[in-house]
Parts: sequence; C-alpha cells; structure tokens
Amino acid sequence: MKFQFIEDYKQEYVVKMMCRVLEVSEGGYSAWRNREKSERDKRNEELIEQIRQTDEDNRRSYGSPRIHVELRDQGITCSRKRVARLMRVAGISAKPKRRRICTTDSKHRDPVAQNQLNREFQAREPNTRWAGDITGLETAAGWLYLAVI
Repeated sequence: MKFQFIEDYKQEYVVKMMCRVLEVSEGGYSAWRNREKSERDKRNEELIEQIRQTDEDNRRSYGSPRIHVELRDQGITCSRKRVARLMRVAGISAKPKRRRICTTDSKHRDPVAQNQLNREFQAREPNTRWAGDITGLETAAGWLYLAVI
C-alpha cells in the first residue's frame, strides 16, 4: 500500500523523502517495483479482461450475479463475490435501464377539444389565436412539468 502510494506520486515528490516519511526503505520500494506480479494478480487481470468482454457482449446491462453465471457457463470458476470485487476495482458496472414513463393516454373517454386552428397559425390580429402544450422534464429534484402557451 505504501509502495503503491510512492509509485503514484513519484512524479510530484522525491522518492527518498517519501520513503523516509512513510518509514520504508528505498531498497524495499525498489524490490517491490522490480518484483514480478503474483500468480493471483495475473489471474485477476485475466479475469477482469473476461469480465470486460462479457460486460461488452451484454451491452453493459449485467451486474455481478449475471456476469458470474455467464463466466461459469464459459467454464471459468470463480465466486460471485470475487467477480463483484474485481468489477468494483476495474470500475465496471451495469448501466441502469431508463424507465420510460408514458405520459399520454390516447384511449380515454374524456371529451377531446376541437382543433379550431386547423394548422393555420398565422393570426390576422393580436390575441386571436392561442396554442399550448405541456411536457414533463426529469431533473435531479424529480419530475417537473412545463406548460407553454
């Protein structure tokens, strides 16, 4: 953890100073940098690539349980919790489905107003032709409705 911090910030600070502040040896840091990745880290990287491929194949709509099932069907053995952890580490997540809200009900029994303009929008004198519409807008605060006349 300390060595990774030093690696991340070595462009901004002197490595020797960071090693002293974090109370680690420069030799230990150097050995960590030159060390080959562990077998588990290598398997995790391979698994992350397979998770990415499965995620792309399914239009980024699968979460860890479904990706786990897909991987198991491909013959890859791993736990669902491991898939969830690796997805979190790699920044892979399912896109939530956008709910489509139907705001128009054309099959109602209410009376429909007559179309008196008949698509003739040019007014010969002011204040003789009016039109209006309403629409819903989804915002962070919830649905807002905009009416225009």
